[in-house]
Amino acid sequence: MFNKLFNHILLFFILLSSPICANEPLPVGSHPTALKIPHFPNRLHTFVWRNWYLVSPQKLAEVINTSPENITALATSMGLPSNPSVPPEIKKQGYITIIRRNWHLLPYEQLLTLVDMTQEELSYSLREDDFLYIKLGSLKPKCELLHYEEPTDLVRKRAEEIKQVVDQYFGGILDKPAEPRFDFIRQLKKTNHKKNPNLSTISNNKELRYIYSYFGVFGDPLIDSSLDPYPDGLLEKLSDVGVTGVWMHVVLRQLAPGGKEFPEFGKDHELRLKNLRHLVQKAKRYGISLYLYMNEPRSMPSSFFKNRDDIKGANQ
Repeated sequence: MFNKLFNHILLFFILLSSPICANEPLPVGSHPTALKIPHFPNRLHTFVWRNWYLVSPQKLAEVINTSPENITALATSMGLPSNPSVPPEIKKQGYITIIRRNWHLLPYEQLLTLVDMTQEELSYSLREDDFLYIKLGSLKPKCELLHYEEPTDLVRKRAEEIKQVVDQYFGGILDKPAEPRFDFIRQLKKTNHKKNPNLSTISNNKELRYIYSYFGVFGDPLIDSSLDPYPDGLLEKLSDVGVTGVWMHVVLRQLAPGGKEFPEFGKDHELRLKNLRHLVQKAKRYGISLYLYMNEPRSMPSSFFKNRDDIKGANQ
């Protein structure tokens, strides 16, 4: 009975699916010319500057088919330190920042290499990561393939001017040890193990005071338990100030199978439900309830409607 009802709900949502769903796996929209960034010597130097501390020199070199030494030379010519610290959490927690910083710099081909995503993964992220493609303007700027070129005298002169500005305002600071990026997440895993005297009052309080984790991720947050948007230390602190609920975004078709009509739905849903139960039980220990936010209907790629003429909407 539940599966039948679930399938009817999914069909209803699909019929209402929005026109965001593009015919191409990776959408381009109006595909205008990329914005110019004239304060850098050229696009190559912009690429290095914007990705320093986010992507390793080795990966940057791979993207534009050159050596890490060439990448480091470009960085240091602008006053950046030669050994950037790139935390491993960037790949899971900061990939949207990398996409945004390179949206007007790289074509999809090189962007996929930079973020270590398949075409399907990036397509999914653009659709499901809190309307990321909409926030990027519903378009992908035209970007030629970026290649390494030996700097000209004019380019070197402009890089030296940037280095002088960096030295003037940040001289020596960039080489000093700093708190690692995302270290606050590690700190929020710690608890003081003290019983909240108001916990029973909070648990019985009918007033809903709920909040979202400021380092939670959208997309598919329940597939990877290591992301942990609500570690114990954070839940403890939220409980101490009277928070009674937290929420997270999920996609309906990821939490339950679609039956014979939609066999592609619900892959790995058992793992997601297991991680969801764990989060619910953990939050409950602090008198906090977990709420799910479902923003349906979701758009689907054109391949989904192949051999499904009966459910194609007017925009298909």
